[in-house]
Amino acid sequence: MYPYTAPGATGPTSANPCFDSSPDFLEDPALLAVTNSDIVYNNLGYDPDLDSLYYDWADPIITFPSTPISWNAGYSSSSPLPTGAGSTGATLVGETGEVSFTSAQAGSFATCLKVESWRCGQKIGEIFRDIPISILSQTNPTGFCAATYQPGPPLLSLTPDASLVTPTVLTPITNLSGDTIAYQTSAYPGDTVKFEVLASDPYPNPNCNAQIITLSAAGGNLSSAANYGNASNCLLTRLVQLLLQKIQELIRARLVQRRLIRQTLSGRLIVITCSIKNSNVGL
Repeated sequence: MYPYTAPGATGPTSANPCFDSSPDFLEDPALLAVTNSDIVYNNLGYDPDLDSLYYDWADPIITFPSTPISWNAGYSSSSPLPTGAGSTGATLVGETGEVSFTSAQAGSFATCLKVESWRCGQKIGEIFRDIPISILSQTNPTGFCAATYQPGPPLLSLTPDASLVTPTVLTPITNLSGDTIAYQTSAYPGDTVKFEVLASDPYPNPNCNAQIITLSAAGGNLSSAANYGNASNCLLTRLVQLLLQKIQELIRARLVQRRLIRQTLSGRLIVITCSIKNSNVGL
């Protein structure tokens, strides 16, 4: 934990008891992938205190507490995966914790992420997350339709429900390559967020059977984890409590203006990540 001074306070908050909780992750810290495929991995990190999270590369530790691994030539903490012919090195989106890469080389690789917690413009904590990645060689499919088979992801479209009084606005988030990696929306308490997700895959399996597409959703409000998945500990209830606490702090500091309150209420985004995959594509 780092020292933290709440808005309107005259000094740092006491560290006894702790004023910060470590983030939770809804995705396991390990990844099994195949060669020559576009891979996207998201940590699905969520902070119980609703602090903002920021991700960055770090050196994996081989001996606790501070002995980092020695990188082979061509690799580093910020480039931990193959970058040679046919490969696209790992890229990390700091705001979402999403890692993407394409590897033409099989093998086992060590990666580590530093996850920072930020509150009111102040970094109040950081943790490190080792994520081993194993990449297996992908065998060429066989079958009558193998020539037309494409192992890529299905096509995806999101359509807001236009019948709502206040239709949901979905804003795409793109990476440096211009690919849409996520959508975000903001809403006020009582608003309905509703949209239709359509997925299709025009390519049959190598045996000519149709692809089977499975849709699954993950996120703080959709998790079955005890922290988030029960009605008595609803994430939205905690959000409202934190917003009210924030407003009270601003009132005490005589900093409350209508514009400032509006920014405070709309500055928290609830992110729902929806993953779509083909059940017949994989290892």
